[in-house]
Amino acid sequence: SEAREFCSRAPTAMLVKEFGLSSQPQDDHSRRSMWVLTATGIATGLLLLLSFQGLQDSFTCDHSEGEKGGWVCLELRSMTACRSQIQGPVQVQAQFDMSNGDKANVGVVCPWDSATTELRMFFALGAIASVGAGVLAVWHDSAHFAAVSKSGGVFSTAALLLHTCFDFHSLAASKVENDPMCDVTLSHNMPSGVASVVLHCSQTFYVGTAYLDIVVAGLLLVSSYFVHRWSMYIPIADDGL
Repeated sequence: SEAREFCSRAPTAMLVKEFGLSSQPQDDHSRRSMWVLTATGIATGLLLLLSFQGLQDSFTCDHSEGEKGGWVCLELRSMTACRSQIQGPVQVQAQFDMSNGDKANVGVVCPWDSATTELRMFFALGAIASVGAGVLAVWHDSAHFAAVSKSGGVFSTAALLLHTCFDFHSLAASKVENDPMCDVTLSHNMPSGVASVVLHCSQTFYVGTAYLDIVVAGLLLVSSYFVHRWSMYIPIADDGL
């Protein structure tokens, strides 16, 4: 592999060393590579942030009687528990009409499975490491870091795309599981004290996270290509790192 890399870079390196013909193309490739690496780093950081937020579940309750309705909220929490009653990933807004005429608005966030999110965060950190290697390659004119960035970027791209398949599977399973009770008025077999309930379900946040996986994977692949192309303009004798 080292011999092939030498042969691929030797003609370009000779032009740089003997005639100085590639300084302008090298500068152009450096700028383009840095722009792509910066965009990839920003997108990957956003993916890491959304993945962290996607770990958190929450329950909010607003009862018409204020603090006096606290016991009602405790009862409603058991009715909207994640996993046992609602299958994540999904965000649910529930409007409860009580038998005594009171009302309660409940917000429930059921996140991704924790193992799924942790894997995505691990792959995102790997992508950030690949971007960092690419920046070091361009900054220090290092073919070594360019090779690290390329191999890390290709691996992270494949891992993120594979993970995206599991993301969309989780989204589809959640939709199938929750559809019978979403966006319909439920009034039969209600617990004592509850007349009816309407649940509004949304997966927008989680669908956006899954598509961001694809965007980051695409940017990683492009940045790896740009860094590889740029590394061909590095003079062999000047590969400092």
